[in-house]
Amino acid sequence: MILGPPVRLLVHADDLGMSPQVNEAIFAAIEAGRVSSASILANGPAVEEAAARARAFPGASFGVHLNLTEFRPLTTDPALRFLLGPDGAFAGRRDLLCRSATVHHPKVFGALVREWVAQVTRVRQLGVPVTHLDSHNHAHLVVQMVGVLKAVQVRTGLRRVRPAMDLFDGRRYRADRVTRWKRRIQNAALRRLPATRTPDHFTSLMAFLDPVAHRAVRPGESVEVMVHPGHPACIEESVRLFDPWEDWLPWPVRRICYRDL
Repeated sequence: MILGPPVRLLVHADDLGMSPQVNEAIFAAIEAGRVSSASILANGPAVEEAAARARAFPGASFGVHLNLTEFRPLTTDPALRFLLGPDGAFAGRRDLLCRSATVHHPKVFGALVREWVAQVTRVRQLGVPVTHLDSHNHAHLVVQMVGVLKAVQVRTGLRRVRPAMDLFDGRRYRADRVTRWKRRIQNAALRRLPATRTPDHFTSLMAFLDPVAHRAVRPGESVEVMVHPGHPACIEESVRLFDPWEDWLPWPVRRICYRDL
């Protein structure tokens, strides 16, 4: 085992509020001490239940899972139509956010900011002390969305944000040298204007279980590990979450949540 200060480990569950089944799995993982933080889909079908139950876990941190790819938006601005399907719900069109000419149009930019601010406001109105921001399908990390994210931070006062993934296992999650440098630059920019706190590293549980992903982590740094308890596409991950995988890590760890950053 590598000696030195413990790595600060933040195990974070996405998609709280997606469904009663996801809510149940996430809260069971928090209660068991396997998850220390989660983020809430403000426009999810089970958001009210999620918010009500979150208040019973003051030791965990809860963020807003900013969403532009699933369920109905909270606002009705016509400028968001390019992201909606025939039923008026977000149509999973994360790729459309990559069109800088669209996102940077003043009406679209304003509509995106207002929608995300409305999502933060909704979670706060439900009584949840919001600690941080991340997003569904990593929409906040699309390069063209950085300005939108920063505007939302200014309006909501939230100064903790999930960074881009920078720990890879070389199998499920791969990145060449250029991609790794791009992620470093992206995360450095994410921590500025306004000043923003992020974990030092971010990855998924399935990548983090591979020793290859440990090479870039130094004692004393913080690592956010993303999980999706109860999600039907993440059954293996949900099972592995309850394994004693911390015992296999090369350094001692200390569990934290987003408030500890």
